[in-house]
Amino acid sequence: MIRARLAVQATDAIAPFGVVSCRSPHEVDLRPSTRATYETEYRLYLKPALGSVPIASIRRQDLRTLVADLTNRGVGARTVQLTHQVASRVLRQAVEDGLIPANPASRVKTPSTERRAIRILSVEEVEALADAFDPRYRVIVLLGACAGLRFGEASALRTPHLRLLERRIEIFEGSSEVNGKLYVGPLKTKESRRVVTIPAFLADELGQYLGRCASPDLVFPASSGRPLRRTNFGHRFWAPAVKAAGISPAPTFHHLRHTAAALAIAEGAHPKAIQARLGHASITTTLNLYGHLFPSLDVELAERLEKVRAEALAARLRHEADGGVVPIEAAKR
Repeated sequence: MIRARLAVQATDAIAPFGVVSCRSPHEVDLRPSTRATYETEYRLYLKPALGSVPIASIRRQDLRTLVADLTNRGVGARTVQLTHQVASRVLRQAVEDGLIPANPASRVKTPSTERRAIRILSVEEVEALADAFDPRYRVIVLLGACAGLRFGEASALRTPHLRLLERRIEIFEGSSEVNGKLYVGPLKTKESRRVVTIPAFLADELGQYLGRCASPDLVFPASSGRPLRRTNFGHRFWAPAVKAAGISPAPTFHHLRHTAAALAIAEGAHPKAIQARLGHASITTTLNLYGHLFPSLDVELAERLEKVRAEALAARLRHEADGGVVPIEAAKR
């Protein structure tokens, strides 16, 4: 039995990278959109370079050469990162299956990406955009700008998950469109599954909207009764409303999410609260995206230190005048 298993492993070790990647179960935990992206990177970049190479023959230098070749060909940095990520997943699975001793994709550097500038709408632009919208979907603009929902989260939002008397919405599902197919399912991380409190005016608008347009199931159904598709929504409703509102440069729906974060920061919200509200898996993500919008935090800290020192010194002077000396630490208490 052991000899037979080792013989199978030896045979698998000389199998081409492409064959092993097709047999690998590593994709079962991926969302449809992520799986489609990985399949594209494999088909365009990994299969031509490594598809016929035996899995046990792949070396770290082969991955470095691939990264360098793609970069020199002008392939975008993010695409190069994704291609390396796909290769690493397949090779990591091969390690777990005992086909190779180590993952040759580890410690292979990929080009860094420059983060795009964040587009933030003003309150006046948000209101103008909402007013220019088809009445059926006006409230979805306000929901994006005030609660920070992703489009897929708004599209999959269900009527039973609205707790308007408490001014809360439960965000548990999301939709995605991949190669013309619509997928709806639970959000992937526990942080993205969240409950968000909304302002009173938005709860009122949602309540009025529910009486006119919503279905017993979906809050924002398409005419078919299914969740809204991003592409159809963009062409039929978003683009015409942006044009009618005269907003330039033209924002995307995701820019409403950035706007929600910026509005919260402007009102003094703590980064951890913003992380929870947006459903980021890590506070690092929140700070990487919006850290530059927090300059007042450093100013506020300096002002607090100034105040603490002034109070301590004042207390010390008072006690010295009375013939006693109080340490600064005691004065702070």
